[in-house]
Amino acid sequence: MKILSFDPGGTTGVCFSNTQNLKFDYSKKYFNSIVQWTDNVIDFLPLKECIEETTPDLVVVESFKLYPWKAKAKIWDDFEEVQKIGAIKLTCLTNNIELVLQGANQKKFFKDKKLKEFNLYKNKTPHERDAIRHNLIYIMKNRI
Repeated sequence: MKILSFDPGGTTGVCFSNTQNLKFDYSKKYFNSIVQWTDNVIDFLPLKECIEETTPDLVVVESFKLYPWKAKAKIWDDFEEVQKIGAIKLTCLTNNIELVLQGANQKKFFKDKKLKEFNLYKNKTPHERDAIRHNLIYIMKNRI
């Protein structure tokens, strides 16, 4: 099964895995981050291209919740995370790709120590590591 996972934010972490050969694909540009701001406008095309080029069986995305204790920090915010999730949802819908939303709390199982043991930590940004965590959580929970 080909799984593409996203951790949306100012920089969106991306992770692509194929469970048939039990490998994460380091060779593609999709095992990294996508920065999507151009002239203060969010560019959704890299997200769409990433999904369409990798042809995943499933897309996993960290869901967004506005927690009361974080609400003040989001005043006047454009909610870029939510916009990106919407773009991912639309792309999956139009390409008939299953989409799974996972809460941010689910990635806690794969702490940095575990990622280091799996050699999936080094030279990765926090968003990249979170996309990896979401990918691993889905694989583990569903025993793929």
